[in-house]
Amino acid sequence: MKGGRGHILKYACVFLIASYAACSRPTVQRSQPVRIGLRSVVNSLDPLSENTVNGGSTYLNLYDALVQRDPSMTLGPSLAVHWSTPDDLTWIFELRKEARFSDGTAVTAADVKFSLDRVMNTAGIQQAAALAMLDRVEVLNDTSVKLVTRYPSSTLLTRLTDISILPRGKVSSKSAIPGSGPYKVEDWAPGKYVQMEANPYYYRAKSDFAEARFLAFENTHDAVDALIKGNIDILPQVDPDTVQEFNLTNRKDVIVGSDPGLLVLYLVFGIGGDDGTENNVKNPFRDLRVRQAVYHAIDADRMIREVQRGYAEPATQLVAPIVYGFNNQLQRLPFDPKKSRELLSQAGYPNGFDIRLDVTNNRYRRDVQTGKAVAEDLAAVGIRVQLNARPLKEWLELRREGRSPFYLGGWIVGSGDASGALDYLLHTPNSEAGYGSANDGRYTNPSLDTLIEECGRTMDPRRRLTMLEDAMRIAMNDVPVVPLYVEKNLTATRANIVWEPYPDQVIRLASVRHRN
Repeated sequence: MKGGRGHILKYACVFLIASYAACSRPTVQRSQPVRIGLRSVVNSLDPLSENTVNGGSTYLNLYDALVQRDPSMTLGPSLAVHWSTPDDLTWIFELRKEARFSDGTAVTAADVKFSLDRVMNTAGIQQAAALAMLDRVEVLNDTSVKLVTRYPSSTLLTRLTDISILPRGKVSSKSAIPGSGPYKVEDWAPGKYVQMEANPYYYRAKSDFAEARFLAFENTHDAVDALIKGNIDILPQVDPDTVQEFNLTNRKDVIVGSDPGLLVLYLVFGIGGDDGTENNVKNPFRDLRVRQAVYHAIDADRMIREVQRGYAEPATQLVAPIVYGFNNQLQRLPFDPKKSRELLSQAGYPNGFDIRLDVTNNRYRRDVQTGKAVAEDLAAVGIRVQLNARPLKEWLELRREGRSPFYLGGWIVGSGDASGALDYLLHTPNSEAGYGSANDGRYTNPSLDTLIEECGRTMDPRRRLTMLEDAMRIAMNDVPVVPLYVEKNLTATRANIVWEPYPDQVIRLASVRHRN
């Protein structure tokens, strides 16, 4: 790899030193399990079945990837102890010889090939789109594997962090799969809980806890009640109103955390269809002036103040400020209802129009309340919103089938690289090339597509950073979405627990400690 190789290898060395120090520390595991409350628990133990934050909290503790991220989102070794790039199309990864799956079998290059081939050959999943640059995977020997890309790819390493390595011939959607992560499945009730126990063959530092349990709660009120009663130890997502209701910040047995996050909430216009309104008139969102009018009508500051209780920051784009490629020159369109009404009139909608807004009622923090705030703001300029709150599964079906004219979405760029938003959310859908897999508004901009593709093939980090920033500027000027706010990660833990949250909200149990 040209340009960025030294940068990446520097952080690999940091990871190796940190891993050695951690492994040298003796760990006495406690018999009492650490218990984590989530809004939902996985329905399958196959990591290809679900691509969500809550799913990640299960899968990343059972299955390791070739590379991983630290709390600052820096890349470093995981199953691969190091790698090299003899040319711009070839990556050679050397595996840890001590790595074992939870059934005691060694992790080999054949398992890596099986796992990557399985992803590439599974249609309709985002992980497959993430590896669209891969041409083939070759086993060199038991601990060496070669990846050959179709074109130079500056994003391959970041994409590999989300690909679990599984044992060939042992994958099932209905039963536990041996993994090389810090834990293995002990018991599981789909959608209700996952009970884990420590993987005896884990090759790095172990958690303080011999067992862990992920539990699903329908609402955060019940989850916080369980936390106070000592039945839950960690809540990675807490509702601001619940924090106030239970007076959590003043309790001595609970620690409330508020840290910069990666989740951006935004409105998506169904630009790709002609049936986007309730009275079947021509889709108003195909007119840039209408999209700008919606943007000007939204009072993000009020939303943050009244809905998120201050636990968010205004968003100017589809990535958070801590993401590589964030364009700090971008500003929000000002809240200006008068300007909004003028634009609507110019576009031929002096009396506004009717539209359905699809939102989840069990996915994002105060998602329904956010939808209501949007409806109130748009009503003030004549846009009459029918709020359609649905469970996550039904909401996803509306999106993916192209039946959502207007929806509230959220996106976490877990890779820490802005390409994770540009490639999936803004590029014209192209399943063969791996682009636009989450562009459910069917937005298209050929010049933006070209820039995004060139950026993914640019290996020089400085040039690539400029291209990422330019691509985000072009997209935001075209207003395919209205960015609302970046959530702060609001968490609550029992005072006897030490846990360092990652910006992506995914829990890594190996980092959870018992406070002495």
